[in-house]
Amino acid sequence: MKALSSTLILTLPALLAGCLSGSKPADTVEVKTTDPTDYTGFATIVETVGSGGYHTSAQTFAAAGMVEMLTGDGPYTVFVVRDEAAGAMAPEQLAAGSSAFDLDGLAGYHVIEGRHSIKELMNSPTMETVGGQRLTFSHWNGEVEIAGCGNADFGVGSARVVEGDLQCSNGVIHVIDQVLFPSFDSLADQIEGTESFKTLVNAAQAAGVLDLLDSDGPFTVFAPTDRAFANFDRSAVSYFMAPENRAELVRLLQHHVVQGRYYGDTMHHQPLTTLGGDTLQVKWQSGAAYIGNAEVIASDFQATNGVLHVVDTVLMPTN
Repeated sequence: MKALSSTLILTLPALLAGCLSGSKPADTVEVKTTDPTDYTGFATIVETVGSGGYHTSAQTFAAAGMVEMLTGDGPYTVFVVRDEAAGAMAPEQLAAGSSAFDLDGLAGYHVIEGRHSIKELMNSPTMETVGGQRLTFSHWNGEVEIAGCGNADFGVGSARVVEGDLQCSNGVIHVIDQVLFPSFDSLADQIEGTESFKTLVNAAQAAGVLDLLDSDGPFTVFAPTDRAFANFDRSAVSYFMAPENRAELVRLLQHHVVQGRYYGDTMHHQPLTTLGGDTLQVKWQSGAAYIGNAEVIASDFQATNGVLHVVDTVLMPTN
């Protein structure tokens, strides 16, 4: 498992902002649109990407095993990059089995289910990609900017649509000016690499829960900070960390994990069932989200296998 860089681990709000917001484009590029109502006889997404100067994108989809999907009925919305703009994608990195990054995650971050026009993107704050992670959309003067998570190694967090609504028989293609990089860290990576989660890491390692958070998931984690544990009853912490009470520690940590991806805007006032079988009540007060009696102080940190929210209080199971 890999840790986040020290630049990121001390700035949770800054990381969140970088993951969910874009910046105003410096110049203006006209977005070309064509939107017929009958797509019979149009080329497929794979055919269009393979013949239109988007060979780097085509190689990425092929290496990720997505050709069959993007040749099928769909529909899908696909974001591609012209070859001259794909500077971060060296040919050797596109080879199957490359360890530079997760090709499946990278390719999936450029595909959304459904046929979504430029107009729809302008009216949709966020959309979930087929890889599970989200893209965020904003627009100025008719232009669409897409904000992704970015990546500590590649540093690309957002892209601008330079040509849109290229219709295909099984979806639509939008051309962007940069490759979008998702998070390549698992939930376990994020927790281990964040300075303010030392106590949580120690507890998760003792309980064997950290391996779970490195598995496929997806999971939603409500992660208490070290300060949250410091405010917790010290005798309770000692009790849970005792080897003979490992089962209780596992249940305590499972009380902070929910199956599935729940972003801040998808868990409004709905109960969530934890891996331990208990229920977490979600409420909103004065613009802040609360999970039980714990305030969510930072949210929507995306991972390969889920999403992480930071809470200021340790959550206790009912019994």
